Amino acid sequence: MDIAINNENDRFICRVSAIILNKENNKILIHRKINMNYYMLPGGKVKINESSIEAMRRELSEELNITNEKLILKSINEGFISNGETNWHEIGFYYLLTIDEEKYHLDTNEEFSGQEADYLLYKWVEISSLCNFSINPKNITDLITSKEIIHNIDK
Repeated sequence: MDIAINNENDRFICRVSAIILNKENNKILIHRKINMNYYMLPGGKVKINESSIEAMRRELSEELNITNEKLILKSINEGFISNGETNWHEIGFYYLLTIDEEKYHLDTNEEFSGQEADYLLYKWVEISSLCNFSINPKNITDLITSKEIIHNIDK
């Protein structure tokens, strides 16, 4: 069971996200739902009695068949987002990993679907062009370069 609380207009979730760099470290993998232009980092909800790193490993395996890669915790993020109808409160754990995209057959310049859901489209983008995308957290570049774990509160 996912760690999620839903009531009338309020939602709480505990989520993990992966900052996936390609082996040259100049591109990052992001994804979006098919009918949306808003991007996110790959990941998903943490389940009850599951650690954040276990959840991250599970999500990477389910979505992209990425296994046995070194994960480095880069940030704990508290997000508060409202779309006017729903108020979202999210506790997120952001992990960094660098992969050989050829090893996982993710070496493409086109958008592609993951193995878990056809409604998600993945895309490699240059780190320097992240500012051209609607994506949260906005400080991804800081997370990549920071030597310390960042505690971020987005309101």
